[in-house]
Amino acid sequence: MIDNLLEGFKKVYEQYGDQFISDRHKLDLGLYIKVNLDQTFETFIVSKSNQDDFVDSNYQWFQKRDFISKYLESNKAIATTPIKRIHSNNYMSWFVKRGTLFEEQTSGDTDKSMQLSEVIAMNNSYFESLKSSTLNKKEILSLLPRPFSESNFDFARQSLTEEFERVFKVIVANKDGFTKYVRVFFDFDYLDYERESNRYFYHKLFNSDTYNTTVDGTLYGLSNFNMGMNSKKPYLEHKTMRRNAPYMVSLDEALLTYKYSLYLKTQGYGVHYQSMSQILIESLSKLPVKSYESQNLIQLGQDNGNVIIENYDVISAYIDSAKYRTVNHLNATYKTDNGISVTKSYDPMVIDSIKSIESDLDHYLFLGQLIFNYTKEAKEIKPSQYITKIQIEALLQSRVLLYDYFYKGYTENLEIFVTRFAFTLLLEAIKKGKGVDAFNVYYSMKLYCKEEKPLVSVEHCKVELNELLEAREDECFKSVELYSYAAGQLAYFLLSRSQSSKKNHDAIEPFLNRRNVGQLNEELMYWFKRYAYDISMGARKFNKLYAAILSFDKSAFKLDDYFLAGYLSSNVLYEKKEAKINE
Repeated sequence: MIDNLLEGFKKVYEQYGDQFISDRHKLDLGLYIKVNLDQTFETFIVSKSNQDDFVDSNYQWFQKRDFISKYLESNKAIATTPIKRIHSNNYMSWFVKRGTLFEEQTSGDTDKSMQLSEVIAMNNSYFESLKSSTLNKKEILSLLPRPFSESNFDFARQSLTEEFERVFKVIVANKDGFTKYVRVFFDFDYLDYERESNRYFYHKLFNSDTYNTTVDGTLYGLSNFNMGMNSKKPYLEHKTMRRNAPYMVSLDEALLTYKYSLYLKTQGYGVHYQSMSQILIESLSKLPVKSYESQNLIQLGQDNGNVIIENYDVISAYIDSAKYRTVNHLNATYKTDNGISVTKSYDPMVIDSIKSIESDLDHYLFLGQLIFNYTKEAKEIKPSQYITKIQIEALLQSRVLLYDYFYKGYTENLEIFVTRFAFTLLLEAIKKGKGVDAFNVYYSMKLYCKEEKPLVSVEHCKVELNELLEAREDECFKSVELYSYAAGQLAYFLLSRSQSSKKNHDAIEPFLNRRNVGQLNEELMYWFKRYAYDISMGARKFNKLYAAILSFDKSAFKLDDYFLAGYLSSNVLYEKKEAKINE
């Protein structure tokens, strides 16, 4: 995977170097201080209001140096006593959180502040560590193109130790104007910054020195990008080979991989696509190439501030041509602020795209819990007011199916999902009072996957039922579709007669558990007996509807889709009162 992705990046990086990435690097919020060689200071504050507005040379000066001066991660910080509070990687830069210096924490920082004397002692330890044998192995130093500058080192050390109070006065003077970080840089040549940063990277890039080995004068080790060897991943270790590390790379490859991870970080988290036939570009695409051209899918996440690849695949072809629309089968309406009743319309997010399916599926069937939980660990998804245990089970069993459909173009997966999981999710949405929209999405997807129109439309059932109830003579249902729809209407009416202060849609389950007409009629009869006291003998429409239902063929099997459509639609038995009882 990594080798495939690095192929294009290597060509670009060899041509443009760090500038290809650093031009898109964003400075963190905070105070930036430039220490000139004449011991004067220049300050620069990055805040939420101006973070995206800078284009001047002053910003770019800090941007380039900040980009290469960060430590890799907290457990690879340069050792300081008593704790690791300095986040930079070379003597020409000094990064600390605001909370290290000031007790009040306007940025949510949790670091405990230190006394000035403690900060100076920490800085002394920082410079001692930079001179230690740990970061000055001969085989590593020999790879660096420029010599070490003792004069620059002494100047920076003196400024941050013996003369630190001068720097601290500048920080205090700007105390009320910044949050997050204090970052100090010295006005040295950029190539010196590059040399000193590489001195740190060459020692710290590998996952652990335990696995390092030298072959023909080249140092190899375990890559630290999307790889790790610890107690949580014992399965990665080779048990029968001389080298137990699963994947070894050279030092140059490790550095290139690290630079590539920084490039990925500038792209933002989420799903990205990269054409296989194009050289790496400044920005990866958020949308797949709609053609038969092969492309890489890269899903980026983060772990402790570092970018990780959560999902990767090579897509040979992606066809995003979905003639899908969520149709208002139930003719649902809503009232405007002026009290006018308006038929609801489901306008697609993207015309003729499967993204409109994903949007409606997530919003109406999963009730906003699908996209949010595509890659979350199963143990982290727990029942709450937003998601039930049944929804979690359906989500965990279907999310890979749906992810591969929406992001990789596996067209057959949607039909599998609709067949196995959609009805269960519809019932959960009904219980939460979201049944009308959920049904419209469920039924639209079902028809879309079958690529056929229903023999009897839901809208037509409502018209036929009204005609039957308005007829002078008693009539029977001519189809099981109409019977099922009418049974849903009657079920809702009976359940609505309850005098309970809290009515829930959970009561619909016993009806759905009855498979044929005879069983369903027995359930309807039970509820009729329960609420018969509240139904007038002169309720003509009710009597006619109930009689037609009881006279239908008891051996026929009811249709759940039409039963739920009748249950969720505006009820014909209430329409005479011009008061529609909505779910």
